[in-house]
Formats: sequence, C-alpha cells, structure tokens
Amino acid sequence: VQGPSFCTWKEKEGAEATTPEGQKLLITSLLEPMRGRCLNITQGWWTYEYCYPTKMVQFHLENDKRSPQYTLGTLEGTDESLEPNKVNMSMYRMNPGTGPRERRAPPSRHLTLEQKMGGGDVCDETNRHRKVTLNFRCPGEWQKRPETRIVGLTESSLCEYHVLIQTTLLCGHHRLMPTLPRGKETIQCVAHEDGSL
Repeated sequence: VQGPSFCTWKEKEGAEATTPEGQKLLITSLLEPMRGRCLNITQGWWTYEYCYPTKMVQFHLENDKRSPQYTLGTLEGTDESLEPNKVNMSMYRMNPGTGPRERRAPPSRHLTLEQKMGGGDVCDETNRHRKVTLNFRCPGEWQKRPETRIVGLTESSLCEYHVLIQTTLLCGHHRLMPTLPRGKETIQCVAHEDGSL
C-alpha cells in the first residue's frame, strides 16, 4: 500500500481525497503507477493490450508483426482528461463471484473502478465504433501481492468488450477492499526488499 492510499477517502463518497498539502486527488490516482505500462492477455488467435489510461487494442501477432490490429476503445481525441491523477472513472459494484470462497463471504460492499472507452475502430458487423468497459479491482488474495494483470475478457455483445483487471494498487482504499470470508483466515504479512511490510 503506497502513496495516496493513506489519504482519507471521504469526499464524494470515497471518490476523492485531499492530501495534507491540500491537493485534490481523484480515486484514479491510485492507478497512476500503471501509467505508461501495458497489460496483455492472449486468448486463442488474438492478443489484447490495454495501456493505462488511454487505449485498448486487439491484434494477431505473427513474425513480430501486428496484423490485423483493431482499436477497441480509446480516450485519445476525446474530451476526457489524460492528465495524471485526473482520469475519469466511477466506482461500480460488480456481481459477486460464485466460487466457494465467495459463497462463504458475507454480502460484499466491494466496489471496482470502472472505465468506459469508445471511439474504437468501426465494427464491420454493426457499422458502429467498438467500445470497451474496464473494471479494476483489488484481488481477493491481495495479501499474496499478485501482479497487476488482466484476469478476464469477454465480448459481451458484438464488438463490445468487458475487461477485468486485478491490481493491489486499489487495496489501500476501504471501499475497494474485498469482503473477507467468514470463518478462520490466516493473515500473512510479506516483507518488501526495503524491509517494510
């Protein structure tokens, strides 16, 4: 847990905070360490790449060449802010999982951050621009500090995509923490190379 996680996220129902220096932060400031990084997932013939916070593409890679490549959604060329700590997202409650761990848990108030991007390439089948909804969430096993990655991608309807990204960057916010399961749980602390917990 780092940086803006230690701010008190009480303004606008947890979506904003003010630092001790008086700087206003949007909740998306928690994701700023991802800026300039891209996440990839390959499903069958296609590879999907999301680069925070601007763009999601789909491509086939053959001999180190991306062909074909489609933009699924972008903020480039829109009025949306791309400035650090000012990316627009909303808090959203996803449907709960159905695994054994989720069934044992009390009803969750666990929220995700949701980013919507349109303006993708025109879909041949619908003659409309492709669009993507990305949900960022703190993983249930956050104590093990899993890497930030795309854990799910579906085409919810023709040329409309839904992506789930898990990241421990959100775990320092009380409204983005997953609900702990009922019963005994082992708490495991992991020391970083610098000696902090």
